[in-house]
Amino acid sequence: MIVFKLEVYAFFFVFYAASAAENSAPTNLQIIESQVAELIVQTASAVVVDSGCALIVDAAAPAHPLNALVKKQVYLWAKTAGFAAVYEGVPLSADSLNNFTLTFMPIRAQVRYQRSAEDRAVLQRLIATELLITILRPSRKVILSESKRAFFQDLIAAQNVAQLETPELSFTQGEKPKQAGALSWLEPLLVAVVTGGIVYSFYSFRSK
Repeated sequence: MIVFKLEVYAFFFVFYAASAAENSAPTNLQIIESQVAELIVQTASAVVVDSGCALIVDAAAPAHPLNALVKKQVYLWAKTAGFAAVYEGVPLSADSLNNFTLTFMPIRAQVRYQRSAEDRAVLQRLIATELLITILRPSRKVILSESKRAFFQDLIAAQNVAQLETPELSFTQGEKPKQAGALSWLEPLLVAVVTGGIVYSFYSFRSK
C-alpha cells in the first residue's frame, strides 16, 4: 500500500512539474523577437556613433511581415548605441548628412516541429531567424553588410502548439508533422474498431 501511494505521489509530481515546464515555455513570437534583438546587436555592435548623429532606418522589403518586429529592436539598439534620434523613411538631404543609415531585410523566420522518437506526445521545436543588415556612414560609405543567423530548439508538448503560436502572425506558425496527424486520427479509429469487434463477439457468443 505504501509503495502504491509513493508511486501515485511520484506520478502527480512528474505531471505537475511537466505542466509547469510547458506553461513556462516561451512563445514562438518571443523567441523570434529575442533572436532578432541578438542578431542586431551582434551585427551592429562594432558601429562607433559620432556625437549628435542620428539613424535612418530603412526596410529593404517594405511589405515583409517581420518588419515591425525588426524596427522595434533597431530602435531599442539605437538608444543604447548613443544615436541622437531615429528616423524612418526620411529622404537624404542636406539636413541628413550627419545621419547613419541602417537597411535591413528579413531573409527568413522559420518554425518547424518534429515528432520525438521516444514520445509521440512531445515535439521538438526548431526556430531559425536570418537577417541581412547593411549600415552606411554619413559619408554613404558602407561600414558593414552582413547576413546573420540564429537557431533555437527545445521540446514542447504537442497539445500546446496552438498556445505557442500567434494566429495573426504567419511567421510564428510552423508545419506540424504529417505522420503524427495521421496517427492521431488512426489510433482512436483502431480502438473503436477493436472494441466494437470484442463487444460484437461477446454478445454473439452469448446469443448462441
